[in-house]
Amino acid sequence: MRILTADDDAVSRTLLVRTLERWGHEVEVVDEGVAACRRLVEPGGPTLAILDWGMPGLEGPEVCRQVRAAAPRMQPYLVMLTARRAPEDLAVALEAGADDFLSKPFNRVELMARLHAGMRILNLHRALTDRIQELEESRQREHDLRTLTPICSYCKKIRGDRDDWEPIDRYLAEHGYRFTHAICPSCLNAAAPLPPRPRG
Repeated sequence: MRILTADDDAVSRTLLVRTLERWGHEVEVVDEGVAACRRLVEPGGPTLAILDWGMPGLEGPEVCRQVRAAAPRMQPYLVMLTARRAPEDLAVALEAGADDFLSKPFNRVELMARLHAGMRILNLHRALTDRIQELEESRQREHDLRTLTPICSYCKKIRGDRDDWEPIDRYLAEHGYRFTHAICPSCLNAAAPLPPRPRG
């Protein structure tokens, strides 16, 4: 898992990064909110982030708000890491778009459990996104097949829904079209009687 950590406290950041790398994760590190926001909304950016609350540029809750407002195709899982513990702070973080809340200094067992929960949700989201894309592609293929109608190059009959060949006017009438018969100028000229031959 590629994880973004955003924290301006060098000691806390180093401890978190070493813990995550020891568990086998690839870690990207930034020390302020604007850079964190930019990476999370970029195509191919990290899909899980651990954000400190108080950072230069943008604070953690504002990073969450901007990432959610940008609505990337694959929404990242955002964990707020902070020394704040008041219920009001938890409410602010969740309202801003955070998915989880972790107290600082973090407990390794709790951190691992929350990361596993985040990865499960991301896997479900990815599977759902892939399934939606498959359904959209299937619907487009079905639409293309429905609008592809075989027509005879010689007699101009159309192969209908029952695999029988019908005159084009009957086929279109069965599909809701109405006709009024007329003669176009080209056919009118072609069907005009020849002038009488002069008698000799």
